[in-house]
Amino acid sequence: MHLPPMVPRVPRRSPDGCRHDIFEAEYSRLLSHALPTGLDDDDLPDDPLQWLIESTKTAVRADTGYVGQARRMVAAAMPNLYESKASVPKVLAGIFAWWSVAFFEKLRKKNPRLRADLEKLRRPNSVQVVCILRLLGGTDKLRNHLAEVPTGEGKSVILGVLATTLALYDFQVDCVCYSSMLSTRDCQAFVPMFEAFGLGEKIRYGTFESLCEQLLMAQYGDLRKATRDFLACGHSSLHRSPKASKRVLIIDEVDVFCSEAFFGGAFSPILAIQNDAVAALMRHIWSLRSAPSSLASIKAHPTYRAVLDSGVLQDQREWLLERAVREMDQATRSYSPKKYDHTVRGGKILYKVAGRDEYGPFTRPTPST
Repeated sequence: MHLPPMVPRVPRRSPDGCRHDIFEAEYSRLLSHALPTGLDDDDLPDDPLQWLIESTKTAVRADTGYVGQARRMVAAAMPNLYESKASVPKVLAGIFAWWSVAFFEKLRKKNPRLRADLEKLRRPNSVQVVCILRLLGGTDKLRNHLAEVPTGEGKSVILGVLATTLALYDFQVDCVCYSSMLSTRDCQAFVPMFEAFGLGEKIRYGTFESLCEQLLMAQYGDLRKATRDFLACGHSSLHRSPKASKRVLIIDEVDVFCSEAFFGGAFSPILAIQNDAVAALMRHIWSLRSAPSSLASIKAHPTYRAVLDSGVLQDQREWLLERAVREMDQATRSYSPKKYDHTVRGGKILYKVAGRDEYGPFTRPTPST
């Protein structure tokens, strides 16, 4: 019996590996043209950072899945971001090259004679590059991708460059995190990049609460102003804004988002009705915390009428003030200094936010806090 010759099995090359090779080649090419290394420095561009920005935007325009068809593609159920399989790695290379050269230029300001050593330059690691390529649709669709990045692998850099790439492809990008402190820190680190590429209006960092606030504001306008107008005048300034462009949501610390403190929770915006008359009424109610009182006796006090006369409420909505008075009276009588974890900053009382190492103006949307 004759057996067929054995044919060695060649492992299939990962598509992300091919794109990583394209990235590395383009990244090295851009650095060699933008950095003074002591060889052919006369051919360097006058402004290497601006040259890298233009090169990156040229790569975006060259994408066969983007030129002349961007808006139709975006509207078509969020398809794969790139069809040419080459342009996005080159765009990514341009952004990372800008990131590397910008850091070198800061060092060069202190030492104008400094020459770049490409082996020692600040540069992205392979985990960052492959992670971004995967998140940008390395499979089928630009949606619902999840990546786990170990501590110390440069997650902040991944988020900043990913947001920049998506914004260059005309997406509105929201990058959210459970912590305002972490979000602000990451945003400030990449604001120079966003502004250099002209993307300051397309990328927003914030918390889950601030994202809800911004989305409601974009769709309906200022809900607090509309509510204030309705209470005071009987008509609302609420309006619907035109439909916004396609958006991409990037969630940092997604495991925290899936915790009990966030997942499935409700966003409850609060309108604080404040003026001197309201403050005087609150002080009066506080003064009665150890004395017998009733709603009728509080309503008979001049501070109560002063609130209605101040214009914050129509007379037919006095029921709202009555309810607030009852709740304030109850809160003053049940008050305990240790009832809520709080601190005082800048003359304001801030309460511990559940599930975070942060303090905010409210713990829950009730006057008792």
